[in-house]
Amino acid sequence: MTLKIGFLGFGSMAQALCKGALSSGILSATDVFFTQRNAETGNAVSQELGIHFVETAELINAVDILVLGFKPQQLDEALASSIPLPNSLTVVSLLAGTSTTTLQTYCEATTGIVRTMPNTPALLNAGITAFCTTPSVKPNHLNFIQTFLSSVGEAQQVEEDDMDIVTALSGSGPAFFYSIARDMIREGEAQGLSSDVARKLVQETLIGAGKMLQNSSSSPESLISDVASPGGTTEAGLTEYDTQNISDSLQSVIKAAANRSRTLRQEKESS
Repeated sequence: MTLKIGFLGFGSMAQALCKGALSSGILSATDVFFTQRNAETGNAVSQELGIHFVETAELINAVDILVLGFKPQQLDEALASSIPLPNSLTVVSLLAGTSTTTLQTYCEATTGIVRTMPNTPALLNAGITAFCTTPSVKPNHLNFIQTFLSSVGEAQQVEEDDMDIVTALSGSGPAFFYSIARDMIREGEAQGLSSDVARKLVQETLIGAGKMLQNSSSSPESLISDVASPGGTTEAGLTEYDTQNISDSLQSVIKAAANRSRTLRQEKESS
Protein backbone atom coordinates (compact mmCIF):
# COMPACT_ATOMS: atom_id res chain seq x y z
CA MET A 1 0.00 0.00 0.00
CA THR A 2 1.30 3.43 -0.95
CA LEU A 3 1.36 5.81 2.01
CA LYS A 4 0.31 9.39 1.56
CA ILE A 5 2.13 12.16 3.42
CA GLY A 6 0.99 15.64 4.36
CA PHE A 7 2.93 18.66 5.56
CA LEU A 8 0.99 20.89 7.94
CA GLY A 9 3.12 23.97 7.41
CA PHE A 10 5.81 23.99 4.76
CA GLY A 11 8.84 25.79 6.15
CA SER A 12 12.41 25.36 4.94
CA MET A 13 13.04 22.08 6.80
CA ALA A 14 9.74 20.55 5.67
CA GLN A 15 10.54 21.60 2.11
CA ALA A 16 14.03 20.11 2.34
CA LEU A 17 12.62 16.78 3.50
CA CYS A 18 9.94 16.81 0.82
CA LYS A 19 12.30 17.71 -2.01
CA GLY A 20 14.87 15.15 -0.87
CA ALA A 21 12.28 12.39 -0.78
CA LEU A 22 10.84 13.40 -4.16
CA SER A 23 14.26 13.54 -5.84
CA SER A 24 15.24 10.14 -4.44
CA GLY A 25 11.98 8.54 -5.55
CA ILE A 26 10.83 7.75 -2.00
CA LEU A 27 7.78 9.96 -2.54
CA SER A 28 5.59 10.37 -5.58
CA ALA A 29 4.26 13.90 -6.05
CA THR A 30 0.73 12.57 -6.35
CA ASP A 31 0.95 11.24 -2.77
CA VAL A 32 2.14 14.52 -1.20
CA PHE A 33 -0.12 17.20 0.30
CA PHE A 34 0.79 20.44 2.06
CA THR A 35 -0.66 23.57 3.60
CA GLN A 36 0.74 27.07 3.29
CA ARG A 37 -0.54 30.30 4.86
CA ASN A 38 0.18 32.35 1.75
CA ALA A 39 -2.02 31.13 -1.11
CA GLU A 40 0.19 32.68 -3.80
CA THR A 41 3.26 30.94 -2.41
CA GLY A 42 1.34 27.70 -1.99
CA ASN A 43 0.16 27.70 -5.58
CA ALA A 44 3.68 28.44 -6.83
CA VAL A 45 5.17 25.57 -4.81
CA SER A 46 2.40 23.25 -5.98
CA GLN A 47 3.20 24.06 -9.61
CA GLU A 48 6.94 23.71 -9.05
CA LEU A 49 6.82 20.34 -7.30
CA GLY A 50 3.56 18.91 -8.59
CA ILE A 51 2.22 18.30 -5.08
CA HIS A 52 -1.25 19.07 -3.69
CA PHE A 53 -1.81 22.47 -2.02
CA VAL A 54 -4.87 22.02 0.22
CA GLU A 55 -6.61 23.27 3.35
CA THR A 56 -5.86 21.70 6.73
CA ALA A 57 -9.04 19.63 7.02
CA GLU A 58 -8.60 18.11 3.56
CA LEU A 59 -4.95 17.35 4.26
CA ILE A 60 -5.64 15.49 7.51
CA ASN A 61 -8.36 13.40 5.86
CA ALA A 62 -6.19 12.56 2.87
CA VAL A 63 -2.93 11.35 4.42
CA ASP A 64 -1.40 8.54 6.49
CA ILE A 65 1.66 10.46 7.70
CA LEU A 66 1.20 14.01 9.02
CA VAL A 67 4.36 16.12 9.29
CA LEU A 68 4.15 19.12 11.61
CA GLY A 69 6.29 21.66 9.76
CA PHE A 70 5.37 24.95 11.45
CA LYS A 71 7.11 26.85 14.28
CA PRO A 72 6.82 25.35 17.78
CA GLN A 73 5.05 28.43 19.12
CA GLN A 74 2.30 27.96 16.52
CA LEU A 75 1.26 24.55 17.85
CA ASP A 76 -2.05 25.62 19.42
CA GLU A 77 -3.05 27.77 16.46
CA ALA A 78 -2.09 25.21 13.81
CA LEU A 79 -4.04 22.33 15.39
CA ALA A 80 -6.95 24.27 16.92
CA SER A 81 -9.50 23.06 14.39
CA SER A 82 -8.13 19.53 14.02
CA ILE A 83 -7.77 18.01 17.49
CA PRO A 84 -7.72 15.29 18.44
CA LEU A 85 -5.60 14.02 15.58
CA PRO A 86 -6.93 10.54 14.73
CA ASN A 87 -5.14 7.28 15.35
CA SER A 88 -5.26 6.48 11.64
CA LEU A 89 -2.38 8.94 11.31
CA THR A 90 1.22 8.84 12.39
CA VAL A 91 2.30 12.32 13.41
CA VAL A 92 5.88 13.32 12.58
CA SER A 93 7.00 16.40 14.49
CA LEU A 94 9.76 18.76 13.34
CA LEU A 95 9.08 21.01 16.34
CA ALA A 96 12.12 21.73 18.51
CA GLY A 97 11.72 21.36 22.26
CA THR A 98 8.32 19.66 21.98
CA SER A 99 8.03 16.24 23.61
CA THR A 100 5.79 13.38 22.59
CA THR A 101 4.01 13.91 25.92
CA THR A 102 3.01 17.40 24.79
CA LEU A 103 2.11 16.26 21.29
CA GLN A 104 -0.02 13.41 22.60
CA THR A 105 -2.40 15.93 24.19
CA TYR A 106 -3.37 17.01 20.66
CA CYS A 107 -4.02 13.44 19.54
CA GLU A 108 -6.18 10.44 20.26
CA ALA A 109 -4.63 8.19 22.90
CA THR A 110 -3.35 5.64 20.38
CA THR A 111 -2.16 8.04 17.67
CA GLY A 112 1.47 7.23 16.90
CA ILE A 113 4.02 10.04 17.18
CA VAL A 114 7.55 10.34 15.82
CA ARG A 115 9.51 13.25 17.27
CA THR A 116 12.45 14.35 15.14
CA MET A 117 15.42 16.69 15.38
CA PRO A 118 16.79 17.40 11.90
CA ASN A 119 19.56 19.90 11.23
CA THR A 120 20.09 22.48 8.52
CA PRO A 121 22.63 20.49 6.41
CA ALA A 122 19.52 18.53 5.37
CA LEU A 123 19.03 21.43 2.95
CA LEU A 124 22.03 19.98 1.08
CA ASN A 125 21.08 16.32 1.65
CA ALA A 126 23.91 16.14 4.19
CA GLY A 127 22.00 16.29 7.46
CA ILE A 128 21.40 13.93 10.31
CA THR A 129 17.96 13.53 11.84
CA ALA A 130 17.58 11.99 15.27
CA PHE A 131 14.15 10.61 16.07
CA CYS A 132 12.22 8.87 18.82
CA THR A 133 8.80 7.24 18.75
CA THR A 134 5.82 6.34 20.87
CA PRO A 135 4.94 2.63 21.11
CA SER A 136 1.75 3.02 19.07
CA VAL A 137 3.50 3.90 15.79
CA LYS A 138 2.52 1.37 13.14
CA PRO A 139 5.55 -0.68 11.96
CA ASN A 140 4.94 0.00 8.27
CA HIS A 141 4.60 3.72 8.99
CA LEU A 142 7.87 3.71 10.97
CA ASN A 143 9.73 1.94 8.16
CA PHE A 144 8.45 4.52 5.70
CA ILE A 145 9.36 7.43 8.00
CA GLN A 146 12.91 6.14 8.54
CA THR A 147 13.41 5.91 4.78
CA PHE A 148 11.85 9.35 4.34
CA LEU A 149 14.16 10.96 6.93
CA SER A 150 17.18 9.24 5.38
CA SER A 151 16.46 10.93 2.04
CA VAL A 152 18.25 14.09 3.24
CA GLY A 153 21.17 12.45 5.05
CA GLU A 154 21.32 10.03 7.96
CA ALA A 155 18.59 9.03 10.40
CA GLN A 156 19.39 7.91 13.95
CA GLN A 157 16.85 6.52 16.40
CA VAL A 158 17.37 7.56 20.03
CA GLU A 159 15.51 7.45 23.32
CA GLU A 160 13.31 10.46 24.04
CA ASP A 161 15.23 11.17 27.26
CA ASP A 162 18.27 11.87 25.05
CA MET A 163 16.58 14.41 22.77
CA ASP A 164 17.76 17.46 24.74
CA ILE A 165 21.45 16.60 24.33
CA VAL A 166 20.77 15.47 20.76
CA THR A 167 19.30 18.91 20.08
CA ALA A 168 22.47 20.53 21.43
CA LEU A 169 24.88 18.30 19.52
CA SER A 170 23.29 17.96 16.08
CA GLY A 171 20.40 20.41 16.01
CA SER A 172 22.38 23.40 17.29
CA GLY A 173 25.76 21.89 16.44
CA PRO A 174 26.15 23.38 12.95
CA ALA A 175 26.03 26.90 14.45
CA PHE A 176 28.83 25.98 16.86
CA PHE A 177 31.01 24.69 14.03
CA TYR A 178 30.24 27.84 12.03
CA SER A 179 31.35 29.91 15.03
CA ILE A 180 34.69 28.08 15.14
CA ALA A 181 35.05 28.51 11.37
CA ARG A 182 34.27 32.24 11.67
CA ASP A 183 36.93 32.75 14.31
CA MET A 184 39.56 30.81 12.35
CA ILE A 185 38.77 32.87 9.24
CA ARG A 186 39.06 36.10 11.22
CA GLU A 187 42.50 35.17 12.48
CA GLY A 188 43.60 34.21 8.99
CA GLU A 189 42.50 37.66 7.79
CA ALA A 190 44.22 39.33 10.73
CA GLN A 191 47.48 37.69 9.68
CA GLY A 192 47.22 38.90 6.11
CA LEU A 193 45.15 36.41 4.14
CA SER A 194 42.35 37.62 1.91
CA SER A 195 38.83 36.79 3.05
CA ASP A 196 38.36 34.41 0.12
CA VAL A 197 41.57 32.48 0.77
CA ALA A 198 41.00 32.29 4.53
CA ARG A 199 37.44 31.03 4.01
CA LYS A 200 38.54 28.48 1.41
CA LEU A 201 41.25 27.09 3.66
CA VAL A 202 38.97 26.83 6.68
CA GLN A 203 35.91 25.40 4.91
CA GLU A 204 37.88 22.70 3.11
CA THR A 205 39.74 21.83 6.30
CA LEU A 206 36.44 21.53 8.18
CA ILE A 207 34.92 19.35 5.45
CA GLY A 208 38.05 17.17 5.29
CA ALA A 209 38.22 16.74 9.06
CA GLY A 210 34.57 15.74 9.08
CA LYS A 211 35.22 13.11 6.43
CA MET A 212 38.16 11.79 8.45
CA LEU A 213 35.89 11.41 11.48
CA GLN A 214 33.26 9.75 9.30
CA ASN A 215 35.50 7.33 7.45
CA SER A 216 38.14 6.48 10.04
CA SER A 217 37.73 4.03 12.90
CA SER A 218 40.20 6.10 14.92
CA SER A 219 39.04 8.11 17.92
CA PRO A 220 39.19 11.92 17.85
CA GLU A 221 42.13 11.69 20.26
CA SER A 222 44.01 9.43 17.83
CA LEU A 223 43.26 11.70 14.90
CA ILE A 224 44.59 14.66 16.90
CA SER A 225 47.81 12.74 17.55
CA ASP A 226 48.18 12.02 13.84
CA VAL A 227 48.33 15.78 13.17
CA ALA A 228 50.39 16.90 16.17
CA SER A 229 54.15 16.32 15.95
CA PRO A 230 56.27 16.87 19.08
CA GLY A 231 57.52 20.44 19.16
CA GLY A 232 55.55 21.37 16.05
CA THR A 233 52.97 23.99 15.14
CA THR A 234 49.93 21.87 15.99
CA GLU A 235 51.31 21.03 19.41
CA ALA A 236 51.89 24.75 20.04
CA GLY A 237 48.27 25.49 19.12
CA LEU A 238 46.95 22.62 21.22
CA THR A 239 48.97 23.80 24.22
CA GLU A 240 47.25 27.18 23.93
CA TYR A 241 43.91 25.35 23.49
CA ASP A 242 44.50 23.72 26.88
CA THR A 243 45.82 26.91 28.47
CA GLN A 244 42.71 28.81 27.43
CA ASN A 245 40.53 25.98 28.76
CA ILE A 246 38.65 25.78 25.47
CA SER A 247 37.53 22.18 26.11
CA ASP A 248 35.61 23.19 29.23
CA SER A 249 34.23 26.28 27.49
CA LEU A 250 32.97 24.26 24.52
CA GLN A 251 31.38 21.69 26.79
CA SER A 252 29.66 24.58 28.60
CA VAL A 253 28.26 25.74 25.24
CA ILE A 254 26.77 22.28 24.65
CA LYS A 255 25.37 22.12 28.18
CA ALA A 256 23.73 25.54 27.77
CA ALA A 257 21.99 24.44 24.56
CA ALA A 258 20.85 21.15 26.11
CA ASN A 259 19.59 22.92 29.23
CA ARG A 260 17.61 25.39 27.11
CA SER A 261 16.01 22.54 25.18
CA ARG A 262 15.12 20.91 28.50
CA THR A 263 13.58 24.13 29.81
CA LEU A 264 11.49 24.72 26.69
CA ARG A 265 10.21 21.15 26.78
CA GLN A 266 9.31 21.33 30.47
CA GLU A 267 7.51 24.67 30.01
CA LYS A 268 5.32 23.17 27.29
CA GLU A 269 4.61 20.04 29.29
CA SER A 270 3.48 22.07 32.31
CA SER A 271 1.35 24.59 30.39
